[in-house]
Amino acid sequence: MTTAIHRCKTCNTVTRVEYRRQMSSIGYGRKEAVYFRESDGAKHVQPIECCGKATGWNWLKSFLNPAVKCDARCTHAKGFNCECSCGGENHGKGGMFTQLLEAA
Repeated sequence: MTTAIHRCKTCNTVTRVEYRRQMSSIGYGRKEAVYFRESDGAKHVQPIECCGKATGWNWLKSFLNPAVKCDARCTHAKGFNCECSCGGENHGKGGMFTQLLEAA
């Protein structure tokens, strides 16, 4: 499972989207990663619209650090990096941030 964080530059809303990664053969023994959105199976990463514009996005970069307790700073995070005891599992999952994806 791969996670992308989509952030609206206008209203600063953040949405966490889960993707399933699958390796696909492109010929001559080479492979490329293809991503499918878990919610509806859409292929590739597609920007989410908010405030009439496409959101900026990036992959979540998470690091497991048992010394840092996971709290509201992680669950309500708006950035693309996570370094706490959850290892990115709770990053950006707080309340209002998931409403944008559910409404789409």
